[in-house]
Amino acid sequence: MILTPLTELDAINEIITATGEDGILSIEEVSENADATMAQKMIESVSREIQQEGWDFNTIPEVTLFPDTNTGKIKWNTYFLRLGSTEYRNRGGYLYNITDSTDKFATSVVFSNVIVLIPFDELPEVFRKYVTTKAALAFSTRFLGDAELENSLSSELSKAYADVMTYELDTQKVNVFNNTSVSEVGTR
Repeated sequence: MILTPLTELDAINEIITATGEDGILSIEEVSENADATMAQKMIESVSREIQQEGWDFNTIPEVTLFPDTNTGKIKWNTYFLRLGSTEYRNRGGYLYNITDSTDKFATSVVFSNVIVLIPFDELPEVFRKYVTTKAALAFSTRFLGDAELENSLSSELSKAYADVMTYELDTQKVNVFNNTSVSEVGTR
């Protein structure tokens, strides 16, 4: 059973001990242990994959980016996973407008619903557990092939996902009347 990790080190240890290996004592030891290195890479990859979906905790309602006064360029923030627009990209570390084919801006650019990457240690508790469980299952599947362990982790993953969805519903304060389709019907 995977316990909810408080830190990335806890998550790494949950993954490698779930596979029967000894844990590590510090994050500095990761580079000295092949299993710990792979576990850390799995955590980073799975965390990014999950966060790209956009959740209440990593969606910023509005972000304004300002161009450099000398170059007119806007530096790309590496923690952006998705902007609320399809016409902008990261090109060479700067914001690029594909519609106008330029990376130079005269004024600020405002984005709505920007999805950002949150460090593992700052994720809500239920997401740390979900990321760790999903990474442990991926690690087990890729490197061990133990059907019993995979079944156990799959069951834990289902429970962790249910907890994530409950958390999301609780934090979003979802209301049917906030849905634009429903409010349009109500004004007829």
